[in-house]
Amino acid sequence: MDTGTNTPSWVVVLTPILALVGAALGSAVLLWNNARNIKVDNITKERAKWRNNVRQKSLDVHKAAVSQNAVWLDELHLEFSLILNPTDDKDCAILRTIGQLKSAPDEPLLTEFADRIALLLKHDWERAKWEAKGGDSVFSSDIEPEPVRTTYEQFKRDRLTPKARFR
Repeated sequence: MDTGTNTPSWVVVLTPILALVGAALGSAVLLWNNARNIKVDNITKERAKWRNNVRQKSLDVHKAAVSQNAVWLDELHLEFSLILNPTDDKDCAILRTIGQLKSAPDEPLLTEFADRIALLLKHDWERAKWEAKGGDSVFSSDIEPEPVRTTYEQFKRDRLTPKARFR
């Protein structure tokens, strides 16, 4: 095969093949990245809606407990049981706290409920940020580990322990 130059024939054949392979790999990476961005965007938006729903329902629980409206608390308990994870101990503790508010809507129990909800929302926010950074990717070995939800008991211990101040 004479190309009119001193270029070896294997280079002439291999160059377009490598160009096709490079274009295919580039397209595949672009497609994967776009699909991931769409997924992250949709999940992030849905999580924001979920957090706002939990905030509103939490405010309703507080109002229902203060007004000692047991029927409303029952409805809210059902709604929370549908939006929380039934296999998570921390979520089940939120449901138990709502149940306790029906019989004893005192200030410490209302504070416990608010603290448990705050821990849930904080964890979900941290997890959403982690996922948006690529923490759930198969290529994420150099990214920090998935955020761990603080337990209410740990939160209470930390709140009672004076924190070291940075100067």
